[in-house]
Amino acid sequence: MSLKYSEVKKILILCAFIASLIPAVAQCDEGEIFVEIQIIPDDWPEEISWEITDADGILYASGESQGDTLCLPGDICATFTIFDSYGDGIINQGGYWVYVDNQIVAEGADYDFVESVVIECPPGQSCITPLDITEGSHTAPEADTWYLFTPEQDGMYLVSTCDLADCDTRIWIYNYCEPSNFDDSNEGTINFDDNDGGCDELAVINALLFSDISYLIRIGDTNGDCIGSIDWSLIFNGQPSGCTDQAACNFQPLAVIDDGSCVYPGDPDCNGPDLTVDQAEIESSMFFDIKIMEEGDCYISEGCVSGYGSRDVLKFGTWIKNIGDIDYYIGPGADAYEGQFEYDECHNHWHYEGWAEYLLFEDDYNLIPIGFKNGFCVMDVLCPDGGTAQFDCSNMGITPGCGDLYHTGLDCQWVDLTDVPDGYYTLVVRVNWDQTPDALGNEEITFDNNWAQVCINITRDTDGDGFLNIEDDDIDGDGIPNSEDDDIDNDGQLNDFDNNERITFEIIEDCPIYVDCMGEDFGTAVVDCNGDCNGIALVGDLNGNGEQEIQDATIYVSEILGDDIEVSGCTDLNSDGQITVTDAAMMAQCQYYNIAHEHPDSSGFHDKCDLPSLEIVNPYDSVWFTLEDVNWDQNSIDIHIRNPYSQVVGYQLEFSGIEIIQAVSLVDSEDYPIIPKFALGGNEVIGLSYEDSSIFKSPEYHPLLRLYFIYPESEVCLSSVIDVVNENYHNTVNYIENGCVSQVGIVESLGELGTSITPNPWTESTTLHFENPGRTEHNLAIYNLAGMKLREYYQLRSSSLEILRGDLSAGFYLYRLFGENNSKGAFVIR
Repeated sequence: MSLKYSEVKKILILCAFIASLIPAVAQCDEGEIFVEIQIIPDDWPEEISWEITDADGILYASGESQGDTLCLPGDICATFTIFDSYGDGIINQGGYWVYVDNQIVAEGADYDFVESVVIECPPGQSCITPLDITEGSHTAPEADTWYLFTPEQDGMYLVSTCDLADCDTRIWIYNYCEPSNFDDSNEGTINFDDNDGGCDELAVINALLFSDISYLIRIGDTNGDCIGSIDWSLIFNGQPSGCTDQAACNFQPLAVIDDGSCVYPGDPDCNGPDLTVDQAEIESSMFFDIKIMEEGDCYISEGCVSGYGSRDVLKFGTWIKNIGDIDYYIGPGADAYEGQFEYDECHNHWHYEGWAEYLLFEDDYNLIPIGFKNGFCVMDVLCPDGGTAQFDCSNMGITPGCGDLYHTGLDCQWVDLTDVPDGYYTLVVRVNWDQTPDALGNEEITFDNNWAQVCINITRDTDGDGFLNIEDDDIDGDGIPNSEDDDIDNDGQLNDFDNNERITFEIIEDCPIYVDCMGEDFGTAVVDCNGDCNGIALVGDLNGNGEQEIQDATIYVSEILGDDIEVSGCTDLNSDGQITVTDAAMMAQCQYYNIAHEHPDSSGFHDKCDLPSLEIVNPYDSVWFTLEDVNWDQNSIDIHIRNPYSQVVGYQLEFSGIEIIQAVSLVDSEDYPIIPKFALGGNEVIGLSYEDSSIFKSPEYHPLLRLYFIYPESEVCLSSVIDVVNENYHNTVNYIENGCVSQVGIVESLGELGTSITPNPWTESTTLHFENPGRTEHNLAIYNLAGMKLREYYQLRSSSLEILRGDLSAGFYLYRLFGENNSKGAFVIR
C-alpha cells in the first residue's frame, strides 16, 4: 500500500507533536541552551532554508528544509530566520517549530519570503526584548541597547546623549519591530541622529511622539567607539509649537502652542518653500559597486535594478534642501496627501511619489529607461543653514534651513548601469519635478533649482588597451600589475574600499546643462514615443484614444496573432525589440492596478503605467511544456505545463504541422478565467489574464491547453515557447520536453486519395468530393470539437455527397471518411 504525500505529511506532523511532548536529552554544556528546530515542508522543500544568527549578524547555524538540534551560548541574543525563495511560506499543513530547552518559542508557516524571530535574548538586546522605561535619565549597559517607551501625553521629547556620554553615539527611534529590516543606517526609522543633531559626535533627537503609540528607542555607537555603558536621557520638551493660524503662510498643522511666528501673504518672509538638490553631494559621494540580486529581492519589483544576478550600480548620495522661508509640508503619510503616494507591494509600504527621481540621459539627451524614484520618508536629517529640525517619518516635510539626506548606504541609492554601454552620460537628479504644491497648498518660490546633474564617462576598458577590465592584468595601464596595485582602476579609492573594478567612471567637469526638447534648461518637456517634443502619444495606446486601457491589451493579442503590429517606441513596452504576450501583459497590469485596483484605506496608487520599462528575465524561474493526449480521430492535442517556481499570468506558444481551429483552456476557470486566443488556421496561441489571475504553480505536469486542428502533417510539434509571463510580470526560462508527435500508422493511409469540400465556409449546404475510382462503399461521420458524433452517412458509393445544414449551428466541425479513401478534414458553418 502506498500513501499520498498529504497523508505522509499528516503523520509527520503528528510525530512532531508527540516528539514535542518528550523532553530532549540534555547534551549541552553548563551555561548553554538547547535549541531544536522542526520543519514540515510543503510540496516545495527546495524553496525552504533557515539560519540562526546573533545580534552582530554572526552565523551560528543554517539548514534547508530539514530541522536540527544544537547548543548555543546561554548569553546569546539569537535570531531564527526562515526563508522561502518563492515567497509563499510553507503551505498545505506544513510549518516550523523552534524549541529552547524543550519550550516552544516560535512557530509559523505563513511568512511570505522571510520571517525572523528572536528565540533567546537577554533583556534590552533586541527590539523583541526591550527594556521598559519612562522619562528621565538612563544608562545603557552597552551599545545597541533597546528600550520601549510609551508617552503619557502628546508632545516633543528630547532623546539625547549630549553632555552625558563620552564617545561617538547614535540614536534610532522606530515605531515597529522587525529585526531583519534594521541595520546601522536610518533605514526603517522614524527618527535618527548620527552627529547631525548639533552636539558634535553625541546624538540628540527632538521628536514629536504620541501617547497612543509605543516607540522603540535604540542607543548605540559608531564603529564600536563606546566601550562599556552609555548615559542618556529622555525628557518631555513641551507641546509642539508654531503658527496655529490656518490663514498664515507658515501654518503648522501639528502645532498646539502658537509661538507668535505667523507670517501672512505680503510679508517678505512669506514667499514659500524652495527645494533644491546639492550637486556637490552627488559628485563627492559617487562610486561604483556590485549588487547581487537573488530571487525574492525587493530591489527588482521596486525598480531599483533592471535584472537579476550581478549588477553594476553607480551609488551616490542625495541631499535635498529647503532654502525657502516656509516649510515644505507633506504630513503623516498616504492618507494625508491624496495622489502623491505609490504603494510598494514587496515591502508593503508607501513611497512619496514626487520626491526624488534619478534619470540617465545619453549624450544627445535621449532618456535611457533605467530611472528610479526614491522617497520612502521625507524628513529633516541635517540643518546646517540655521533651521531647527521638526519633521520625521511620522510627520514628513522639510523645514527652511534643513535638508533630507539619502546617503550611499541606503537601499536603492543608485542607478543600475549593468546593461548601459560605455560612453558619455548625464545623470540628472530632480526633486518635486511635477511641481506639486505641498499638502497645505504652498507653491515653491521657483522650480529652476530643483535639478542637479553630473556628467560621467563610463568604461569597461579603463586603459583603452582593448581588454575589458575583467580580462585585464593591469586595469589602469600604469605598469603595475593588479596583484601589486593598491588602486587597480586609478579611481582614487583603494582596493579595500572599492567593490567594482570591472567598470569605472570619470566625472566630466563643466559639461553643458541639460536642456529639454523645448530648449529650456532643466525643463520637463520630453519627447513622446512618436518622437514629438511634448507630444501626447502614450506608450501602449494602440487604439490612439489617449488612454492606456484594457482594450489596448486585447488589441496587442489580436495584432500579435495577426502579425499586424510593428516594433516601435510606442509598442515595445519592455524594450526587448519584439512584441509578444509580455507587452500585452504589461498593458493589462497597467489597467488592472491603476484603474481597477485600489489599495484599501489609502489614497495612494500603483504606478504600473510608467512605460516602457526594461525586460527582466528571472533566471531562477523555469517553466516546462510537453505534448500529451493526442487524439488523431478528433484532431486534438493537449499541452501540459510544469511551473514549480512561480504562477503564470500569460504564455505564447508556437506550433508546427497543424492549422489551429480552436483552443480551450484546461486550467480551472475559477483560478484562471481566460479564453486562449489564436488566429484561425494559424499556428500560435496566446493565453493571458487581464485581471491579474494566474495558473497555480506545480512541481508536476498539469493540463494547460487543448488545441483542435486541421491538415496535420506527419509530425506535429510545439516548436517554440515565445514568452511566459510570471506573476511578477517577469519572463521565465522555458523548456520543451517531448515536443513532437507523429501520426504512426495513420499518416501513410491518409491523403493517398484526394478529398475536398466546397464551399467552405458555407451557410446552407456544401458538397464533399472524394476520389472513389472503384465505387467502393464508404461511410462519413461529422463531429463537433468536443469529439461528439453528430451525424453519420452510410454506404456511400459515389464520389460526392451534398451535406445540408439542418440542425447544425454555426461553428467548426470535423469530418471523417471511412473506406478505401480514408480521409478527414474540417469545415466551418457561418
